[in-house]
Amino acid sequence: MLLQVHDELYFDGKVTIEQKSRFAHLDLYNLYLQELEQWNKDGRQRMDDLLKPGANLLPEERVMYTMELQSDIEAQIEKRTKHEELWSKVEPKEKAEESEPAQVRGTTEKIKFS
Repeated sequence: MLLQVHDELYFDGKVTIEQKSRFAHLDLYNLYLQELEQWNKDGRQRMDDLLKPGANLLPEERVMYTMELQSDIEAQIEKRTKHEELWSKVEPKEKAEESEPAQVRGTTEKIKFS
């Protein structure tokens, strides 16, 4: 998906292997974010079910489900750490902030109209 957009932007055929690799990593990171968002919804629902259990949930089951949720949260934290490593490969570099369009944008923001 991002790679397709990237290829359309560089229609003149000057796409480097590094650029394609970076966009492939961005696609992968995007999938990770989608998984994380879905897990957050599901995990929140599980936590709400534990906070307001139904009448048929035994105390032992509640403890067991709480421990399972804790274990799943720890696994998600570990995954998130790996996602941060992937992000470090694709995050924008500081040079991009010093590009000509960024400098022009900064200049136009300083202009005051009377």
